[in-house]
Amino acid sequence: MNNTETQTVQTVAKDQTIEDVVLESPVDQHELKVRKRLMIIIPAVILFLLLIALL
Repeated sequence: MNNTETQTVQTVAKDQTIEDVVLESPVDQHELKVRKRLMIIIPAVILFLLLIALL
């Protein structure tokens, strides 16, 4: 497993831990969902822009 994969696994594990801790607060849950979406969208946008730059 390379460094990027390790970092991704650690981030996912950290998010899961945070989610387990803040189950009682709907605001925190909403913030967590937004952050999870951003963690998917931002790398996708960066990869897309890199792909365009290479063409």
